[in-house]
Amino acid sequence: MNFVAMEMMGNAAKNREILWVNNEEVFKKAKVAIEILVTSGIDVQLYNFPLCAVEHDYWRLAAKSITEYKMQANNGARLDTHQKNLSSFINGH
Repeated sequence: MNFVAMEMMGNAAKNREILWVNNEEVFKKAKVAIEILVTSGIDVQLYNFPLCAVEHDYWRLAAKSITEYKMQANNGARLDTHQKNLSSFINGH
């Protein structure tokens, strides 16, 4: 079972005001389902979740298939900082 967070790229970035979801909140809501699946022996992977949005015990489930800025581990960065940096990059600021 794969849990895939939305990347704010392309049309998602253009419409971020209506599409933006906090990845920390998404993880919190998915956590119970993740625990049930894992304890039931079902393989689980997390895609496109910044590590700072995922509890450390679940990092082993995070697929290493996403852009480098999302892979920064425990550096105190907040998701809103990543969103601003991505927005600046997309908008050329």
